[in-house]
Amino acid sequence: MADTVIQNNNTKPVVDFYFAYLSPYSFLSNLSIQNDLAPFAAKIRYLPVAHRVDGDAPNFHPDRLKYIYSQDVPRYAKKIGINVHKNPILSESYSASAAYLYAVDQGVGDEFNKAVFSARWIDGLDISSADVLENIGNKLGLDSGLLRTAINDTEYHQRLLDIHQMRDELGIFGAPTFVFNGEMFWGNDRISHLIEALDSAGEL
Repeated sequence: MADTVIQNNNTKPVVDFYFAYLSPYSFLSNLSIQNDLAPFAAKIRYLPVAHRVDGDAPNFHPDRLKYIYSQDVPRYAKKIGINVHKNPILSESYSASAAYLYAVDQGVGDEFNKAVFSARWIDGLDISSADVLENIGNKLGLDSGLLRTAINDTEYHQRLLDIHQMRDELGIFGAPTFVFNGEMFWGNDRISHLIEALDSAGEL
C-alpha cells in the first residue's frame, strides 16, 4: 500500500505519478510535470502501470478512441509545439515498464522514460520490441544484455505487480493519476488542481 505522506514546511512535497505508456495523456503529462511542479521543489515518484494487450489494456469505444487519437491529443500536442503519431502501435507495455525500472536502478530512469514515451507517441515505434528498448538503452549507456534480461526478469515484474496493488488499494482507475497527501488527481487536465493543492499545503 502506498504510504500517506504528511507534508510540512520542513519537508519536500512528494507526488506519486501513476503513468502508463499506452496512455496518450500520461505522455502529455510527462512532458510538463517536472516544470509544472518545479516551483514546489516536489519529489515525483514515477510509478509505471503496465498493461498486456490480452484484456487489461484500456478498452475504449471505437468512436472515443478515434476522437482521442485524431482530435484531442493532437490538439493538446499542437499547443506545446509537437506532433504526435496518428496511429501508434497497440502493444503490451510490461517490457517497456520493466526496462524503465532497470533504467531507474542504473540512474537514467528519467531519460529512459522520456525516450520510451517519445518512441511510441512521436515516432510510432513498437515499445514491446526488445530491439527498440535496447536502442533507447544504448543511447543512454545501458548494457544491452542486462537490459534484455531485465525485460523478462521476475524481480522487475513483481515490482510492477506491487505497483498494480498499490494502485488498486488507492482506488486508482486510470492514468495518469497523481496522488498527493492522500488526494487523487486523475488526468493531465487535473494538474492545475494538483498545483493548487501543493500551493495550499505550502501555506500551512
